[in-house]
Amino acid sequence: MKHPNGVMNRRLPPINLGGTADLCYFTAMGEAEISTSQNSLTIYSHLVCYGNAASQEITERIRDEIETMWNEPQGRVLLNGQSCLVQFRISAALRTDVTEMEVLQNVDPRNNYFRIEEFVHGSISFVDG
Repeated sequence: MKHPNGVMNRRLPPINLGGTADLCYFTAMGEAEISTSQNSLTIYSHLVCYGNAASQEITERIRDEIETMWNEPQGRVLLNGQSCLVQFRISAALRTDVTEMEVLQNVDPRNNYFRIEEFVHGSISFVDG
């Protein structure tokens, strides 16, 4: 979902979505939805896995691990004096056609690119984008 002015930036004001979500914020690492009726703050993020060692199994294991670990503490935040449960909703996809330009030009704040390689010089680990 794009912000009404078409720009993705953490400094954008919230937008009113109607329905169950009261407000939606776009951040550098995803999209956050506040629901005062459900006393919740839901953060949505999408993992895009690629590289010569990426597989559907690894992609799903990474997605499940992140979502489980981040939701396990059942964190809460105080928003306007109301205690809200923080929930993370993580989706993931294995992509074999990811290009360097796609990663560099990504404007969707939900997308987080993970390059998974059999061997990397320097044994470094990082998230692209």
